[in-house]
Parts: sequence; C-alpha cells; structure tokens
Amino acid sequence: MLVEGQLYEFEQDLCQRMTDLYNVVCEELLPQAAEAAVEDLVREGKAAGGRKIVVRPLTLRIASGRQIEVKSPYVKVPAEGWSGSCQLLCKHWGVIGGASPALYDKVGFCCALGPSYDLAHQALRKFGVEVCFSDSQYSQKC
Repeated sequence: MLVEGQLYEFEQDLCQRMTDLYNVVCEELLPQAAEAAVEDLVREGKAAGGRKIVVRPLTLRIASGRQIEVKSPYVKVPAEGWSGSCQLLCKHWGVIGGASPALYDKVGFCCALGPSYDLAHQALRKFGVEVCFSDSQYSQKC
C-alpha cells in the first residue's frame, strides 16, 4: 500500500489490525486474570461483610467496545451498610456500568466535547470504538 501511495489506507488497515490484536489479547488475558483473582477477592469480600459470595459470569466492555465475559465473585448477601458494587471484580478493576476504565474515559471525553450524544457516538465509531447507546446504559442491541 505504501509503495502504491496509499498511506491513508495503510494507516487505517494498521489501526484496525492493532485493534483486532488488542481484542485478542484482552479476550485471552482478562478471563485468566479474573480467575486468578477470585480467591483473594472472595477473602476480601468476606472480610468486608459479604455473607454469601458466589462466582458468576460478568460481561464487560473494553476500550474497543468489544464485550468479554469473565468470572467474578458476586456478593449475594451483603452485610447491612455494604457500599459499592456487589460485583467484586468491578470494584477491583474500576469497572462502572459494565465499561472498562479506558472505555468510559473515551466515552466521557467524546460526550464532553460534542454537542450531542449522537455526535459523540459518531466520533467514537470514527476512532474504532464500537458501542451502542440507550437512554440510560450501554445497550447490547445495535
């Protein structure tokens, strides 16, 4: 592409390939890291007042907008006065509303710059972040 004078096409293709690599790495490492953290998170959850803790699937969106399912300890019966998320992995990783910190950083930035959520959504798509919006949360329907 470069020899043929197609720098823009080269850059677009490379960016897409890097995003694809990012997704593959995250799909491999996040579930492994979540599983490795379960014991410590359960212990911390019980120490903080979690009475019944179970491990269940948690779906989160990473910076590219891709959804990844991991196993997360969940406080099924929190003690009175429990504060914060019952999904212990969300608390541990800083996940808010199912979005990774890098994703909500990008979404927040684009929303703050644009005059509407629709324009923010267009900007995110322009830069390779595939998310859908509903009135209150990220929608899984596109």
